[in-house]
Formats: sequence, structure tokens, C-alpha cells
Amino acid sequence: MKEIAQIVDYLALLVRLELDEEQKKVLAAQLDNILDAARRVQELDTSGVEPTAHVVSSRGTLREDEVKPSLSLEEVMQNVPLKEGSLFRVPSMSGSGGPNGPGGPAPEQIHASEEAGDRQEGKG
Repeated sequence: MKEIAQIVDYLALLVRLELDEEQKKVLAAQLDNILDAARRVQELDTSGVEPTAHVVSSRGTLREDEVKPSLSLEEVMQNVPLKEGSLFRVPSMSGSGGPNGPGGPAPEQIHASEEAGDRQEGKG
């Protein structure tokens, strides 16, 4: 079980998880069960079983590509709350973003977004 505990510690380090001792014990037990199941599968005699890449051998289930007209620019931009010409305007992901925290829209962006929506609906 010490080997499993070391694996759990290593995995927690890789995925940047902080685990207390109880969580480590639970995960170690679960991992041990998974590895035990894999060991039992490896013990099976598969000498008469043909290797397969997929469980189901269905082929040709994809449809042919069909060219269809796409949406017009006007249709695409119809429900965009904040835009500049034909471009989507989105809140900054790199700045402070205002009082709503990093990446969140600043109040003026929310207000501008609401005004843009009102203009599109003919309210403003």
C-alpha cells in the first residue's frame, strides 16, 4: 500500500491538488481497486480473441458532406450584445476587469452592452 500512497502523492502533485491524509487514504484505496481490476484482466486468457480497435465493428456511419448556406452577417450579429462593426466585443481577460474581478466586465461594459441591446430592439 506504500507504493500506492506514493503514486497518489505524485498524482496530486501533477494536478496541483492539496489532499489531507484522509483524502489520500480514500484515493489510495480507490486506485488500488482500479489497479487490481486491471491485474485481473491481464490474467485472462485472450489467446483466441482477435485484437480489435473498437468494440463495435460498424463502418460507414458518417454522412456525406453537404454544402448548405450559412447565416448572413446580419443574422449572426443579431443577438450580439456588444459589437464594433462586424466584430464581437468581449470583456478583457487580461486586465482587472473592474469591481467584478479579473476578467469580469467592468460596469461601463455592462451598461454599453445593455444600450446596444436596447438599440437593436428599437428601444433607444
